[in-house]
Amino acid sequence: LDGTGGRRYGIISVDEPASGRRPDDHELELLGALAAHAALAIESSLQVAALERALVRNRAVIDGTPDCVIAVDGDDRIVEFNPAAEMTFGHSSAEVIGRCASQLLVGPDHRESFEAVAARVRSGEGVEVLGRRMETVGVRRDGTQFPVELAVTRVEAGRGGEQLFY
Repeated sequence: LDGTGGRRYGIISVDEPASGRRPDDHELELLGALAAHAALAIESSLQVAALERALVRNRAVIDGTPDCVIAVDGDDRIVEFNPAAEMTFGHSSAEVIGRCASQLLVGPDHRESFEAVAARVRSGEGVEVLGRRMETVGVRRDGTQFPVELAVTRVEAGRGGEQLFY
């Protein structure tokens, strides 16, 4: 069972039956196709296992960092809200996922300017703010406002080109 990159996963052997009849070309071709499919299935399961390990590692980093990690999609909807963000803003992840980040987490007097910068970044402009620290005012669940410092990172997520902002 030869996979891509010359990796070998196993061998399929054919024992001659007691009749002594050897497999014909068609049967050998079918066995070759079976071996190729088996190798692809093995490679696929190994890749899935590697992705699962990477997801677990990434989840540990995001959940374990003392900094807030908040990811929003191109429509400003929260898609990630780590435990540090839960503690800082007073919302559980479950109650904020899918909600508008700027309306929920930014102080009312700062939303308009925050949304303007966010719109420029989403449109591909405003690259000067990417990775730079900015200050604004956050708002906790209980309504108290507090100064926050944030840095925005844009990530292309998946083959569809979905953009996420951290």
